[in-house]
Amino acid sequence: MSWKFPARSDYPNSLSLLDNPSQNPEGYVQIFTSSASAYFETDPLTRSIFMRRFYLIDDYLQKNTPEGKFDRALDAGTGIGFALPLLATYAKHVTALDFSPVSLSYAKEMVKQRNLPVECVEGDLTKMPFPDGSFDLLVCMSVLEHFANPSITVAELRRTVKRGGVLIVGYPTETPFFHFLHETVSRLVPRRRKINQVLAETAVNERYSVPHVSNAKTIGAALSAISVQTRVQQRIHLLPGMLPLYEINFLRLPA
Repeated sequence: MSWKFPARSDYPNSLSLLDNPSQNPEGYVQIFTSSASAYFETDPLTRSIFMRRFYLIDDYLQKNTPEGKFDRALDAGTGIGFALPLLATYAKHVTALDFSPVSLSYAKEMVKQRNLPVECVEGDLTKMPFPDGSFDLLVCMSVLEHFANPSITVAELRRTVKRGGVLIVGYPTETPFFHFLHETVSRLVPRRRKINQVLAETAVNERYSVPHVSNAKTIGAALSAISVQTRVQQRIHLLPGMLPLYEINFLRLPA
């Protein structure tokens, strides 16, 4: 399965910016916000949670991809494009959308290195530059929690999915335990302490400093408003069946 995900060496200079953030502090913040750190440099627990999201998506797509492949897929909020090799396995053409030019430049170079059928587009998820019904598969992971009113973004995601298409949306639970665990790991893990220090010392364009402002309840309510043919929800727990940390909704729209 490893070939479905990028290696650090697939990115420009093997993502050396993660090791030397002083080279480009704002660029570092952009790729950090795009989860580059979570995939390649942070603690094992965080890496495990981030990877398990895509294992669940892979399992779902294996069972629900139409004969052949999906025609067009969108990775909405692609970041550094970590999901793109996986999506290219199941779709003939993939579009990767993100608002961060630095993160998108890393995604473009990885796509080129991997020779993937992917087009990278810079844009805003609340006003995406695509006609209605452009995609039969849309994936949006760890993005909606950054929007104070996720229903607006959810409506825009729904607009671009064709009838009978699949919409996959994932987000952290943002429960009190989730925040306790995040803060504890940030204090105790040396690498995380270093990351926090860099973030605290860097003057960042507010456009790229995007805190979590929504939770599973508000995002779930926005998704529940969508008319669907089938709805499957899966959770990632810290312990089997206990302490949920992340939710993924798999929505099949009416034909």
